[in-house]
Amino acid sequence: MRHVLKCWPEQFQDIVDRRKRFELRLCDRTYAVGDVLELREFKPDSAFYTGRQIDVQVLHMMVGGKFGLARQFVVMSICPVEDLERAKGQSE
Repeated sequence: MRHVLKCWPEQFQDIVDRRKRFELRLCDRTYAVGDVLELREFKPDSAFYTGRQIDVQVLHMMVGGKFGLARQFVVMSICPVEDLERAKGQSE
């Protein structure tokens, strides 16, 4: 499944630069391992999209209600789809 989501500039750039490998989200959708998050850079102060986006795949999930994470949240381990495709191509 593909989820289209807003992503604030600071977090977006950290994902693009491969420094941020997780997403913390309100668990208001049916997120699952294997899903693709289409993250669209969004500037909340001016309420507009910049036009930049990155697709990341969900590799692992920790659903709230344990380990101190509130029930309504989920932490997803993510990897840019292009990195996964590159790694797959190198292993063939």
